[in-house]
Amino acid sequence: MVQNNKKERSEKGIGNKTINDVESLLIKKVINSRHLFRFSESIYNSFSFKFEKKVGKMYDDSNCLLFPSATLALLSFLKFLKLPKDSEVIISPLGWVANYSVLRLEGLKIIFTPLDSDLNMDPKEIEKKITKKTKIIITAHLFGRKQKYINKISRIAKKNSIYLVEDIAQSFGVGTSGSMPGTYGDFAYCSLNRFKIISSGDGGFALTKNKKIFHGIQAMHDQGCIIENGKRKIPNNPTEGLSMRVNELTAAVAYAQVMKFSYIKKQVQKAYREVREIIRDLIKVDEINPEKGDIPYFYLFRSEEIKKEKHPPLLKSGWHYAGNIPYLKKEFNKQKRGDKKLAETEKILSETFSVGSGLIQEYLSTPIGLSINFDNKEKKIFIKNFKKII
Repeated sequence: MVQNNKKERSEKGIGNKTINDVESLLIKKVINSRHLFRFSESIYNSFSFKFEKKVGKMYDDSNCLLFPSATLALLSFLKFLKLPKDSEVIISPLGWVANYSVLRLEGLKIIFTPLDSDLNMDPKEIEKKITKKTKIIITAHLFGRKQKYINKISRIAKKNSIYLVEDIAQSFGVGTSGSMPGTYGDFAYCSLNRFKIISSGDGGFALTKNKKIFHGIQAMHDQGCIIENGKRKIPNNPTEGLSMRVNELTAAVAYAQVMKFSYIKKQVQKAYREVREIIRDLIKVDEINPEKGDIPYFYLFRSEEIKKEKHPPLLKSGWHYAGNIPYLKKEFNKQKRGDKKLAETEKILSETFSVGSGLIQEYLSTPIGLSINFDNKEKKIFIKNFKKII
């Protein structure tokens, strides 16, 4: 959402807080080379290629492809599938407007599935939603946390021959080796915008182990061309495509950020521990605890001591919640009337609060917290601000 300059200055992202001389050095290298197009020089000098190889290896040797945004990565996958109009997609009502928009633009029917008290998609509820028209399940790993039941959801998708798509926009690098969100399904996509764990300002990438899918999204990404060994190639039977390549300046920043990932993860976890300790000392809370391998850049909790008029719950997080999106309200409310668990989800979100442990973003109902580079001064300001909402 567009926000005024004052609010933008008050918001603090994660990866973009670490941007420094490293990114400047790599950008200068690209400028001096005069090779801003990803295919204009040796692949070994291409930051796009380096980023894709590095991230693909992180994700259990997946195929990785950079895009101008996560939304376009998802769009390329949907274009590749060429699903019949009114095919059904099961998705959480909590995520981001771009997911819902691209599904509607492709003429797909959105089926909302409820969340449990820990904001996880419930496999049993997903199974109830499956029909002959169900083609995709999209599971969003939110708040730097892995969906708790992703293994079960994956088995349900396979049993019913449904594509499982993972939105890891808020959960880059989450998980442990062999169990990372983004590796359970047929396709995954991630955002690199200014509020994410690693950031190139804007941008995103796709992940898949399926070579047919990978060739399909490559063709959509670059006017029908595919990439082999880092080089652009026209296939024997080219298909239509668009121009969705990422330039080397953006890729250089993304590559610098992924090289800092271990540091960013450590700082987020440090901020989380600090925020948790402060809040638990001040009020009684019912926490939504992270799991092993999570990078929880939001401290999520419930408490009767929070003044909602001063600190809004997650239900008020703008277009992150389907019930708040103007063109979705009518359909969402219709589904909610027929599914009491969706109504319960709304109640859960109305009682759940978020404080930043790495990210401060008012539009995501997280107007206060600690940044990843917090110091004692910032800590004192946070304590003062938190006391104002209790």
